[in-house]
Amino acid sequence: MLVAASLLATLAPTTATAAATGAATEQRVVTTAGSAGGSAKAPRMKVSKARTSTTTQTVKITTTSRVPVLVGSSNKNRKAVASAAARAVAAARAEVAATAQDCPAEYRIPGRVTVDEVTTGLHKGRYASTTMVFGLSGGCGNFGLQTARSFTIDLRTGKKVALARFAAPDAVVTKRATVAALRAQNPSCRSSIVSAGKMRRASGWNVSSKGLRVTYDAGRAAPKTCGAVSAVIPWSDVAPAKALTTPRGKKPVVHAYAHTAYFDAITAIRSTGRLVTVVDSDGASTSCMVGVRTGSKLVSFDSSSRRSVTKLSVKGSDVRFVPAPGMRRLTGATGAKLRKSMMTPSMTRCASLG
Repeated sequence: MLVAASLLATLAPTTATAAATGAATEQRVVTTAGSAGGSAKAPRMKVSKARTSTTTQTVKITTTSRVPVLVGSSNKNRKAVASAAARAVAAARAEVAATAQDCPAEYRIPGRVTVDEVTTGLHKGRYASTTMVFGLSGGCGNFGLQTARSFTIDLRTGKKVALARFAAPDAVVTKRATVAALRAQNPSCRSSIVSAGKMRRASGWNVSSKGLRVTYDAGRAAPKTCGAVSAVIPWSDVAPAKALTTPRGKKPVVHAYAHTAYFDAITAIRSTGRLVTVVDSDGASTSCMVGVRTGSKLVSFDSSSRRSVTKLSVKGSDVRFVPAPGMRRLTGATGAKLRKSMMTPSMTRCASLG
């Protein structure tokens, strides 16, 4: 293991256990009120009782649905949540109808739509968020699948918001954080979760006080034999794109270090907003770690999406390693040359936002 990987891995076992435990709670408790509290006037989310209806769209389609319901907010917001849920159900029904429409008449059969799971959250008392997992079947022959649909409503505006409000969806650090969470929280399919380089956007997502919950349809992030997989990514592990860039007019802060115990070993750290990149070279090989900083706490991920937590020294926008025995920061002409010629280009490739 290279120097930086060893340095940043110190607290990883404790952190991984905490993340896995928190996610298990999130999945067991389908409705999470987040920070809204128990006040009758405070917004909260609940799930309705199951309701069955029948429509005819090319074929007869029976729909059994449970939907999220917003309580304790304005009439406008309650309607926004109800409308978004209704559109999700209608879209699922339309998918079955489209399958029937493209099917030879002799193979058409009645369709069925079920809402198998509803996960809700209320983040910061402001964002009403839901993922609905649908089971679709019929329409044509043995057609059947399970698929997730989601929405998040900003209760200040009554409008839907995109994932980018909470996490940079295509950033390297987000993909690595997603892989780490999926592997930790889906142990039976841990070795089958795709790598960060192959990770696509989630089929559905929702937010709560616990973090960003992502859901992947079967075959999207793991083999179909694993079924749908989901995980909660702690807020410490992700950040919106605007938080991962350097403010206008400022340059990224880069520091390089040498290690007396390792010949030719050089480690560089770059801070770009809350995004921290670590490039580690021992003369023969180079590794890259990328992470999100919250204050002096850094949650980082190596190229295999292993999660580590460490503490940094932070003074304003100047982010450095906490001095360790045998670790010497390179200054003057030597440090400037390393930062310019090797570390900065390597970091740019490593920390690419997608």
